[in-house]
Amino acid sequence: MTVFTDELAALEEAHCLAEQTGWPQAIVSQDDGLVVMAKHRAWGMEILEVVHE
Repeated sequence: MTVFTDELAALEEAHCLAEQTGWPQAIVSQDDGLVVMAKHRAWGMEILEVVHE
């Protein structure tokens, strides 16, 4: 997974992945930045935003 330090870049990636996969994408806060992943994989993590297609 790519770690983003730019919030806008993470949001754009989440939109792109949601369109490609049809699955909601979560932007998750981690120690070193933001990570985009499928929402169901983000269980128990600090979700900042969820993006649907």
